Amino acid sequence: MKIPVTADEKAIAALSGDVQVQIFEARDELSIYIPGKSSMAKFGTAFSRLVMHPLDAAYIDISLMRQLLHDDGVETTAAICKLDETGVVG
Repeated sequence: MKIPVTADEKAIAALSGDVQVQIFEARDELSIYIPGKSSMAKFGTAFSRLVMHPLDAAYIDISLMRQLLHDDGVETTAAICKLDETGVVG
């Protein structure tokens, strides 16, 4: 299980050796919050709304999706990736 943590480097260094810490680089994300308990139906709804959201010169990267569980619902996010027009292969 992964949980979001806000801590400085000193606090992270003080964690037990069997705790793994993954640092996410800053990125633009698109998110949707759905109230209630998590379910596959709610994940499917979140997924379909995220992929249908119109973006200019960008797309969502579904391989970088994540869910944050809240006391009263679930937030589903996906990274927004800009289209790189310079790397077009013809």
